[in-house]
Amino acid sequence: MTDVDLVVAQIRLLPNWPKLSVPDGYADSMALCVMDAIWSMGIRYSAVEKLIGRYCKWLQKNARGSTATRSLDELIGDIEFAGGPEQFAGSAVKNRSRTSSRNGILKAEAVLDASRILSCGGVNHPKDLQERHDDPELKRLWCEVRGQSSGISWHYLLILAGVEDVKADRMIVRFVERAVGRSPVSPIDAYDLVLAAHGHLSEEIPSLSLRSLDHTIWSAQRGRQR
Repeated sequence: MTDVDLVVAQIRLLPNWPKLSVPDGYADSMALCVMDAIWSMGIRYSAVEKLIGRYCKWLQKNARGSTATRSLDELIGDIEFAGGPEQFAGSAVKNRSRTSSRNGILKAEAVLDASRILSCGGVNHPKDLQERHDDPELKRLWCEVRGQSSGISWHYLLILAGVEDVKADRMIVRFVERAVGRSPVSPIDAYDLVLAAHGHLSEEIPSLSLRSLDHTIWSAQRGRQR
């Protein structure tokens, strides 16, 4: 069996296969797409859920609207209103995690930098990214933001905004490693193998989405590690 065959076989063992649910994402809030994509790297997802909840309460407290339809321009304005990334991290979301334990910047600063890049590139709402997701210049600029060079957060951003894609984070990589029976498997190889497996399975199930596959693999692997 090839590596693709092994990944396909492992996918068929996923819970509820083949009726996989598509993740909600943030269909109308580019602000939450960027915050989730950057803050979720390297920390427990429960911490991301909590900081987004605190952001929502902070907006309400300061009569600044809702997170449901928050644009990037509004997010940039929120961070500036708070006094900058330092204050936004401390008072608005109460999460001061950094992009790296070594010489990393506050994720709040990375969020601001990434938001400005996307906004200047004409991306302010999820529908804008859906139209421009394959723009190599946008991806290059995103990956130049401190701590985003691997590109994993870019792929996650696309998924959150409703674009069909896979993010080869540690959960996806470990799933692929278990499937092929060896370690390590690079994120690039894991990404390519899941894409190839999806292509194979799509011949059998045309409605199978990449986002649902990514979400189900991630959830299953998260459950195993718990």
